[in-house]
Amino acid sequence: MSKCVISIVAILAGLCASSDVFASSVTASILDSVGNPHSTAVSPGDTFDITVQLSVAESLVSGEFRVQELSQSGIFTLDSVAFTDADWNVNLVVDPTSEALGAGNGFTSGVFGTVADDLVSGIGVGTFDFASISVSVDPLAATGDYYLNLSNLVFGDLNFDQIPSVETGQDYRVIVPEPASMFLMVVGIGCMLRSRWLRNRIPTLIIGFASIVSATSAYADHDELPQFYMDNETVVTCTGQFYDSGG
Repeated sequence: MSKCVISIVAILAGLCASSDVFASSVTASILDSVGNPHSTAVSPGDTFDITVQLSVAESLVSGEFRVQELSQSGIFTLDSVAFTDADWNVNLVVDPTSEALGAGNGFTSGVFGTVADDLVSGIGVGTFDFASISVSVDPLAATGDYYLNLSNLVFGDLNFDQIPSVETGQDYRVIVPEPASMFLMVVGIGCMLRSRWLRNRIPTLIIGFASIVSATSAYADHDELPQFYMDNETVVTCTGQFYDSGG
């Protein structure tokens, strides 16, 4: 995959000297195809995908953008990008992946961009997916809400001029929930307490069982089974049956 560090729109602008500018608007949004389209929940160390979706009123021949973390935590790294094969030239792209969105770059990625396969008719109008980006989360990410959005939007119209009216969609929310360790700790304590309760009673249970076995052996030659009074009302025989002695 070839790389390019010069603005794609600038390259295309050099191909045509037309100064006509379409007043069409473009809205570029970060969305999620699973569940809530404007948010996702992840754990530290996870990887998730975001989709850059475009809504356009005029056909485009080029597009570029940057990804920005508005919460400025530095926990995200952009791993890979894939542009929509059907409309865009996937062999001529700007791809600044394997880049952390950190303080050193203003929590903003390099330029992502490409050109249309059809430079005469462009990609058409409507709403469609522009690119999919894989994002990884720092394994040490703290619990909280984090926000991503796009910036530095540049799109070229059929005259290879930059479209002036562009905007971003709503912020994309990434939720890192409370870890399950607290819940597991509570469960573990409960198991420990229950185990201690059983351990404290095992000797008593063993002694009681041994007494029954001993008494049964002593009465082996008698027809009447021994009876052990556990309280004033309940009798247990060596058959293991309980019955009310009647007082």
